[in-house]
Amino acid sequence: EYMGTLVRSILCRTMLTLVFYAVVLAAATADDSYVVLSPSSFRAGVPLNVSVNILKTATPVQVDVAIVNKATKQNVVTSSGSFTKGQPGTVMLQVPDNVQSGSYQLHVAGSGVGISFTNQTDLTFESKTISIFIQTDKAMYKPGQTVNFRTFATFPNLAVYTGTFDIDIYSA
Repeated sequence: EYMGTLVRSILCRTMLTLVFYAVVLAAATADDSYVVLSPSSFRAGVPLNVSVNILKTATPVQVDVAIVNKATKQNVVTSSGSFTKGQPGTVMLQVPDNVQSGSYQLHVAGSGVGISFTNQTDLTFESKTISIFIQTDKAMYKPGQTVNFRTFATFPNLAVYTGTFDIDIYSA
């Protein structure tokens, strides 16, 4: 079983490496090319980082990025940056804490001397707001032993939740 897991891990890494090289090769051979990478989902209160790399223009390119509510067509958050050839960078969108569930898109637009591009893609909103961590004092228990545990909860930005919460434990 260990060898099977190891082989799957090696195959997965190999496939990811091949895909990476294919993307870089395709981008490097295109005219006025650029690469923009972004997560496919976001959460309220957690920054969304969008990676930008300009590949084939000698002058700076202004890149504007926005998360747009598809229903209202309103920008939830916007940010921009200036990028030059061969110097990858990041545009950080500080997502507000009060974003509600809905349909969203990421809009990206870039312009400079000899290059202009726009693109958009759907974003998935993840409504998870609190993570609860449970730690026990042992990995396994025998029947009749006392289970000692501790819990704590954090928000997506890793701030500790200080309120109360109920824990229900059921025997399997």
